[in-house]
Amino acid sequence: MVSHTILVLVSIPLAFLISITLDVAFVATDLIITRAKGVEQAVYAQFGNTNGEYKGKIRSLFVNLKDKGNPSLRENIVSGELSPEKFSKMSSEVRLSFRSSWLCH
Repeated sequence: MVSHTILVLVSIPLAFLISITLDVAFVATDLIITRAKGVEQAVYAQFGNTNGEYKGKIRSLFVNLKDKGNPSLRENIVSGELSPEKFSKMSSEVRLSFRSSWLCH
């Protein structure tokens, strides 16, 4: 099980990154934090501990969420269209494809 400290340290920054590019007036902060916790828990379930691979994966997801040119990725996570489990297992190329589809619209 994920320690509460790790969960808070990871989830709050992920939640902040998800929320900074959404119109938070329409998205409940609790929902964003719930999605961020879900992502962290899915990554932890993949690795079973907080080793270097876990930290590298969290950093990679963090970078993709922070990408201002990829709002559809954040929106799909918050809406539930993209589950935390699926997001946590995506390759960086697939995560970037959300950016490509957004740029084409």
